[in-house]
Amino acid sequence: MVCGLALLACSGDGDAGDLRDAPDIIDTAADVGGDLGRDGGSDLDAAPDANGDPGDGPDAETDGLPPTPSVLRIESPKDFPPGVPVPVGIVSEASPPLDGVVTLTAGGKTHSVRLYHGRGSVSLGLTAPATLRAAAVGHAGERAVGATARGARQISGELSSSDLAWSRDADVLIAATATVPVGSTLRIGAGTRVLLADGADLEVLGRLEVSGSQAEPVLFAPAAAAWGSLRVLDGASATLSETWLTGGGGVASKAFGHSGSQPVVRVRAAELEMSGGGIVDCPGKAFGTNDALLTLTGVLISRVDTGGEHERARLSMERCHVVEIPDGDGEVDDDDNDGIYLLNAAEDGGAPVVSVIRDSVFAAGEDDAIDHNGASVLIERVRIDGFAHEGVAASSGGVVTVRDSVVRGCDQGIEAGYGSPEVRVERCLVTGNGTGLRFGDSYDWADDGQMIVEATVAVGNTGANVLNLPLATMKPKPGAIVVSCSMVDSAEFDGEDGNLAGVPSWDAAGCVEVPAAFSAQCGAGLGPAVCR
Repeated sequence: MVCGLALLACSGDGDAGDLRDAPDIIDTAADVGGDLGRDGGSDLDAAPDANGDPGDGPDAETDGLPPTPSVLRIESPKDFPPGVPVPVGIVSEASPPLDGVVTLTAGGKTHSVRLYHGRGSVSLGLTAPATLRAAAVGHAGERAVGATARGARQISGELSSSDLAWSRDADVLIAATATVPVGSTLRIGAGTRVLLADGADLEVLGRLEVSGSQAEPVLFAPAAAAWGSLRVLDGASATLSETWLTGGGGVASKAFGHSGSQPVVRVRAAELEMSGGGIVDCPGKAFGTNDALLTLTGVLISRVDTGGEHERARLSMERCHVVEIPDGDGEVDDDDNDGIYLLNAAEDGGAPVVSVIRDSVFAAGEDDAIDHNGASVLIERVRIDGFAHEGVAASSGGVVTVRDSVVRGCDQGIEAGYGSPEVRVERCLVTGNGTGLRFGDSYDWADDGQMIVEATVAVGNTGANVLNLPLATMKPKPGAIVVSCSMVDSAEFDGEDGNLAGVPSWDAAGCVEVPAAFSAQCGAGLGPAVCR
């Protein structure tokens, strides 16, 4: 079952889709007075069984038979470099996906791994073959892996000839920065392990093709201490399939952007496409880009300084998880540790290019989930959960559209801040935050933008569901927030422009019921023109 958001009905035509397809973002829209606090998760024993039952009782057709556990797919190298910590990802195939802690056993040791709406990770170092086993109540999965030393081929300098083809036959040791020159293509095959010396970069001025698979992903990892960056520069291009990068971004003197770290992947005036795999456990930020075309699909970004900073980007980000930023310890480090930071917009024929973040999860962060400064962006079917500051923070200018999304467990849900951003909130659920919808921010600079809210539920936020309060004046700005055809439980808006008063009830599946009054006002076309 797929549930519509914000006063929309549930329909039965959903498809579970790919393992990294859109998370069932409505599943935690449970009782507003219940577990919608800032714990960011649901109890494991509340997960549906293999037959789709929401409760713990046996199915009528399978009484007496043990249920088949839902699959937990384990993502990791098939063959570990002995003793080198590498990421091990866990993906829930349940629908809705598992949200909670699973136990991972490996080599006689047990690890707790938090899944955030279907995906999480831990880094492990193995010295002998092992069977990785992941388990939670009603969920299980395993993967047999090796831990084999391979011969090494040492690489550095400008690459040519046979140095432009890497395979699993031998580890590749980048002893000092290696460069793919203009006009050349470096091809890296499935199962290849690339180990980089302290501060070393792989620089691409031509083309990079990394062809990992789920069975045999490609690994970039440190040979000793942290390495530098994968740099794709000045008209170059790169395609990374099922590639894991860990331990990168370790050269502080090469910091990029407004947080003090080097990017693990640096893209300047170039193109990069990454599908599957992830960037996990790095001292640097995941991405640092400017004037780049960047396509991310099904990528896990976790325990990095920030999820990435993008200036004038043409960004497409789908089915990604950005979690535990920077480290998941819950202690705010105050280094602008955003899930993602978007600065200014690329232009096409003088018009701003709209970046897209879709069907993705942002969870457990110590700053903003999506920080926007003058870009144009569409945020669609995104789950934002448990960020210390804003779920979506917009500033400077540009247009931000947040559509069909859930924002919960943040200090502020969605904010239109300083400068003149236009923030549109459509068919969203904003609940369990300190403040739900905010015009104004923590800076005493001019606030000349606007927030336009339609068909949205913003209730159960502990401080205010809607707050119009620029710090520069400390008083509401007339017309700064326009709310229509919504339910925000606020005397200022209740009964106006098609809005409904109060707090909606929630059915057993966690979907918002369709109030009859809303159907009469908007569904029958009797309400304001903005009603749909």
